[in-house]
Amino acid sequence: MAGKAAPTLNQLLEALHGIRSRTRQRAALSLRSFHCEQAAEALRRALADKHPAVRLAAAQSLAILYALPIDLPDLAVLLERLASSDPVRRDSAIRGLRSLVAEPLPG
Repeated sequence: MAGKAAPTLNQLLEALHGIRSRTRQRAALSLRSFHCEQAAEALRRALADKHPAVRLAAAQSLAILYALPIDLPDLAVLLERLASSDPVRRDSAIRGLRSLVAEPLPG
């Protein structure tokens, strides 16, 4: 029985712009498997997605790609604020997370 082929980078990048939030969330989670700047940049943009689950998935994937320590000070606070309905708190979290992952991916 042949298994389903894993999605390609281009398929996931396209899915990240899909209509359904669940599709975008899955794409963001799957992009953590691609250690490349193209995936990282798409995930940085996804931090501003209109749906909180997509924003959180993007942040989690970026944390994995950048090998951020789970006990990084303030990371939990930023993740909590990322899901906020308050645009000021949410934008602050987006800026904070983007500053953590602004550099090119570590080798």
